[in-house]
Amino acid sequence: MYLSNIKLWNYRKFGTEGELDFDKPNLNLDFTKGLNVIIGENDSGKTAIIDAIKLVLKTHSYDYIRVEEKDFYGSSDRFRIELTFEDLTADEAKNFIEWL
Repeated sequence: MYLSNIKLWNYRKFGTEGELDFDKPNLNLDFTKGLNVIIGENDSGKTAIIDAIKLVLKTHSYDYIRVEEKDFYGSSDRFRIELTFEDLTADEAKNFIEWL
């Protein structure tokens, strides 16, 4: 199993003012199976991508991730994060669904 895609709407720096258009995410990033590297200048959104993944998966790392006012783009009052996983074996899918 691997994370193959992340889509963000109005999350931190990835957003637009107005209603969310679920057909047009503000970030649509594909990952490949294996190692992926996120490279960018300071304040380009690298940490936002990682934190969005951690927020959805409720990471058990030392960081306690929770939604804060700074997570919303501009004056928006909601955001959306979608993760897509691929190549789940039947056993992984069973455990993953139970965990969710």
